[in-house]
Amino acid sequence: MSYWNENLAEEFQVVREKNQIPVFKNRSTSVAEMFWKTVKQFPNRLALVYKENRLTYGELGEKVNRVAVNLANRFGIKAGDRVALLLSNGLEFPICFFAIAQIGAISVPLNTRLTGYEIIHEVDNSKSKLLIMDGEFWPQMNEIMDYIPSIQSIFVLGEAPSCPGVLTFNTLLKPYDAEPVNLSVAETQACSILYTSGTTGTPKGAILTHRGLISTGMNFACTFQLQEDDSTLLAVPIFHITGMLQFLGSIYRGIPVFIMKTFKTAKAIDLIKQYKPTVLVGVPTMYWFILTSPEFAPDDFKQVRALLYGGAPAPVSLIKLLREKIPQAKIHNGYGLTEGHGLDTLLPDEYALRKPESIGLPVPLVDCKIIDENGNPKGPNQIGELAIRGPKVMMGYWENQKATTEAIVDGWLRTGDLAKMDDEGYVYILDRKKDMINRGGEKIYSIEVENVLYSFPKVLEATVFGVEDEKYGEQVKAAIVLKPGESTTEDELKEFCSAKLAKFKIPKYIEFMDQLPRNAGGKVLKQTLRNSHHIINH
Repeated sequence: MSYWNENLAEEFQVVREKNQIPVFKNRSTSVAEMFWKTVKQFPNRLALVYKENRLTYGELGEKVNRVAVNLANRFGIKAGDRVALLLSNGLEFPICFFAIAQIGAISVPLNTRLTGYEIIHEVDNSKSKLLIMDGEFWPQMNEIMDYIPSIQSIFVLGEAPSCPGVLTFNTLLKPYDAEPVNLSVAETQACSILYTSGTTGTPKGAILTHRGLISTGMNFACTFQLQEDDSTLLAVPIFHITGMLQFLGSIYRGIPVFIMKTFKTAKAIDLIKQYKPTVLVGVPTMYWFILTSPEFAPDDFKQVRALLYGGAPAPVSLIKLLREKIPQAKIHNGYGLTEGHGLDTLLPDEYALRKPESIGLPVPLVDCKIIDENGNPKGPNQIGELAIRGPKVMMGYWENQKATTEAIVDGWLRTGDLAKMDDEGYVYILDRKKDMINRGGEKIYSIEVENVLYSFPKVLEATVFGVEDEKYGEQVKAAIVLKPGESTTEDELKEFCSAKLAKFKIPKYIEFMDQLPRNAGGKVLKQTLRNSHHIINH
């Protein structure tokens, strides 16, 4: 944390309160307060752009106020009530998010890729009273309405179907003769519930607080040193914690956010050329597609000064390509959990090539340590579970005290990630605890093998996992997606690995795929791959 403290501007000074929890000294006490500070300071500045639609901060504030007044006065939403959002990237998500926060209610963003069964679970578990949704999802929603009785009204973008309790979203934007709602909300109260991806079972609702979301937004503005002349392209899902921290940090600083509904390479390049954003956020494959596109032109990216990637390892070859094609941009690898309000560690630009496998240092407000199974701290370069502490740790899991107690022990969030910390305090993720491979007593960390596979020039994506083996208990298997137009063989890949990995770490099985199976949160479903291997081989 000392690295970031040494580079903090005055507005981001950190103090420790009586309970020794670090906080930003000059923070707002609620998400709504943070939002309205920006609106009042920059009413005429451009805030959001989506397709042909543009809103200044003043216009955005007016829409937020109308939705807040209607939710509270016409539809009876009170502090603590839950409102579900089934919204793709666009203007409506930020409008609804801040309106819900303003009246002290709790937003429940839903992943737009969820199945009907998954939507039922998250809406029913949260007991959401209202649902605001994109019209394109109505056919799916219409089939499951009988299974989510807590929903009293649905607001649909576009033309609303003729059904009881279903209204157009414009209903929430109509003028209503009532005073603006300005509730006093404690910063430790819940602001949003984000459901985890559920790679190991039923998704759990992480309760995110006003303080945690303000902290993560300020951290984004702080670590990327956002200035008033910056702007950003939002190309990741806004209902994910990464998209949320990006737009919260941008709103905190009062800069324009150019929004893409979904990432498409040609469209992203076109928007970057048109709007010239200075800060980009994405996963490694997004940058690879952009840099290798025939439509990429370095001159169109001259204004880009900072890049954040995360969600998957970035091969050294990609980092070098970024250095070559966008040389002026600072490159950062970020790590964050939904349960930690996102962006918990960040790798400084000067270490992008010196420590490419590191997720960096804890950002301001975050303490990190590596612990054993009993919670005892491990020494430098010793492997254990990564634990984090600070105001960015979630309040807990919604209606799930057992899972909360297991995840948060003495204020420390146990991440479930096996990691180590070097002598300089840089953190390296080695594997999920559940994904570590045990081959005849030899522990193999999938990320180590994945990093080697990613360094093979023809590989676009790689994931490594253990499969059952009668002799060794488990063997190593890799699933590979090749770059477009490339071809290779199992033998060629294994030979490449043999120069970089001990023999027992080299994948025994390699499967080439058109794409990796992922859940609605975008995480690779290793259990699905294990099950597929078992079915094929038995």
